[in-house]
Amino acid sequence: MIYGLQWVPDHPVYKLHEAVGFFVETGLQQAAFGDACFPVWFRPVVAASPALRSLFDRIFSGIQAEGPAARTSLVAAWQCQDNIQSICESSAVSLVHCSFATAALRKAVADLFDHLYKDSLVAKTFENAAGGTLAHHYQQFRNQGQRVCPFCGLENYKDRDTDTRASYDHFLLRSQYPLASVNFKNLVPMCDICNEAPNKGTKDVLFSDRSRTKRRPFCYPYAAVGGITIALKRASTGSPGRPGRRKVTTAAATPARK
Repeated sequence: MIYGLQWVPDHPVYKLHEAVGFFVETGLQQAAFGDACFPVWFRPVVAASPALRSLFDRIFSGIQAEGPAARTSLVAAWQCQDNIQSICESSAVSLVHCSFATAALRKAVADLFDHLYKDSLVAKTFENAAGGTLAHHYQQFRNQGQRVCPFCGLENYKDRDTDTRASYDHFLLRSQYPLASVNFKNLVPMCDICNEAPNKGTKDVLFSDRSRTKRRPFCYPYAAVGGITIALKRASTGSPGRPGRRKVTTAAATPARK
């Protein structure tokens, strides 16, 4: 990134991520699956979507079957992937992933967060219950004067009346960090060109190699990174008919924590 983005404070769409956090940290401690697993405001959203309710139930039942260790693993992974800034800016912060005994439970978690991102985030029942929309969040983001994509520094953000979700990209891959799928600390507006293949990559930015063995710190999108310094230095003197060489170097400023 060329520069950091400004965070939209206290927006209602953040409540979806918070509702899932309630389910993970409190709901899974309930004796039986039901309304008590969710915050009161979120219960109509679950009731209105049999598919969503079934996905939550699959995780609840899977955790109950595997026992306390499975719940502990999910809570630890949730708390890790909730703190996007820390795991981006410090390679010393451990990355915690779910370690379940069964593939069925792993798939249940992946399916839930896929549904939350693709369906629940833009569902009318969620918008009504939360009191805000993704489109409004995008407009608030734009109203802060953010006009040019920080990934390329060239293209303007588009005004959108529909399909606002297309403007957001997961900074940390959903395939590797599914619990951050509707975490807006991990959802970063990106211009259309940057958000399309081949410009949009599938590399885990927290590692310097595709095999994901070499951890590295990486800029947090909503921190003031301070921009990039570009320096031009003459490497050699030219002669008639033979131009000299120039060396261009770039360096990013150290990220500043919020």
